Amino acid sequence: MVYRTNRRDVLSALLVILLTLAALLGGYLLRRSVEGRTTTYTSPVGVAVSYPEGWSLDASEAAGGVVRVRDQAASGFPTTLELRWVAVDPEADTSVVLAAVVNNLAGARAPRVGSYKVLNLDVNERIRNLPGGKVSFIYVSNPQGVFQQSLPVVVLGDDYLLRKEGRVYVFGLQAAEENRAQALKQFESFVESARLP
Repeated sequence: MVYRTNRRDVLSALLVILLTLAALLGGYLLRRSVEGRTTTYTSPVGVAVSYPEGWSLDASEAAGGVVRVRDQAASGFPTTLELRWVAVDPEADTSVVLAAVVNNLAGARAPRVGSYKVLNLDVNERIRNLPGGKVSFIYVSNPQGVFQQSLPVVVLGDDYLLRKEGRVYVFGLQAAEENRAQALKQFESFVESARLP
């Protein structure tokens, strides 16, 4: 059997293909414009940071030195960006101060999460042209409660520590393993956006 196509059928097929491509391109452009939008938060002490629009802000601890934003729509575990600041002795050695801050963070996190482990630690970095350090860590998140029945999630985290005079600023990222690539881009933008007094 031989199928014959007429000119109208060919034009109709081409029109459908073109409309499909235009819709895909429009969706891609809309997604890129939405992903690029940010909101800025300024704390009572003058620390300001921009984060992805639509993420939930928890500034309840800002007076104590913590600002946290979360992407509740992330699969498995809400991708979390944090900025915290800690007062330190301005005369103390930077590597000693940074090591103490890292130990305090690990000590605070380990009891709250399962299998917390520091993977890499370097307190001799320069971040945003300030003395600092980088820490990477991993833990297992076990959702608790009746309405949070799900499998444990492997969470990868990073802390960037910057020392500026009498404060250490800690930028933190925590994301499910499968969300890490996208989260790292958002984290880098978060760090670069910060205005530190």
